[in-house]
Order: sequence, then structure tokens, then C-alpha cells
Amino acid sequence: MIRSALSLFLITILAAGAYWNIWNFKRSAGKLPPRERDEVVVRQNQFKGVREKLAEMGYRSGRIALITRRNLDPQPQTGVDGKRLYETQYNLAPLVVWTRTTDTPLILGCFVDEETPPEIPGFIKIYDAGNGLMLLQRKLSQ
Repeated sequence: MIRSALSLFLITILAAGAYWNIWNFKRSAGKLPPRERDEVVVRQNQFKGVREKLAEMGYRSGRIALITRRNLDPQPQTGVDGKRLYETQYNLAPLVVWTRTTDTPLILGCFVDEETPPEIPGFIKIYDAGNGLMLLQRKLSQ
């Protein structure tokens, strides 16, 4: 009798605790901003067109160079450059992203939040995402 009452009491406590956890989670999750405003999701969406173009070209693995405005106008790297490198590597995996070199089959110009150059000498623009990201290829020497 005591054992069954104790079991019933413990089951009730466990059920109430589980219900409270679910209620608290729903309440907390409801306060979060929409997924579309999350910085990582916004960045992934910016890379969507680039990933699709690379897949269309059959370029699914290998190396890709990353250049920014500071590569074109020789300037020292900043913390933003490091952030852009890691974001690019994350969004273009399994490609290996290289910086400060253009000795790769394709180059990704990352001019997000920067002035996008109309033309980059020595390169052909393959794809422009319209958001500061563009795929480039070196012009063939003549």
C-alpha cells in the first residue's frame, strides 16, 4: 500500500516536472527572433546562389580563393577578413577556401558591406549574386 502510494506520488512528480519543462521551453522559444533574422541563416542565404552556381558548374570539391576589397587595394587584413574567411569556409564546405592568393581555378569575391568594384582587372566575372558575392575566373593569357 505504501509502496503503491509512493510510486503514484513519484509518477505524478515526474509527469508534472516534464510538463513544466515543456511549457517553459515553449515559452522561451516563443521569445526568440524569427529564424530568418539570425545572422548565420542570413549569411547562408547570401551564399545560396553561389553554391548553386558551383554545383551547376560541377565544382563540388577543391580549392577556391577568397578576395576582398583589401586584396585589390593592398591593405592589411582586419578582423572582418578573418570572419569572412570562416563564414565562407562554413558555407562552401567541402571546398577549401584560400586567402591572399588567386592561384586557384575559381575565386570568390566577397564585397559584402563594401563597395563592389565594377570590374576586377585580370578576371572574368562568372556569376554575380547581387549581394556583394561574385564568382570570378582568371582571364587566359594571350
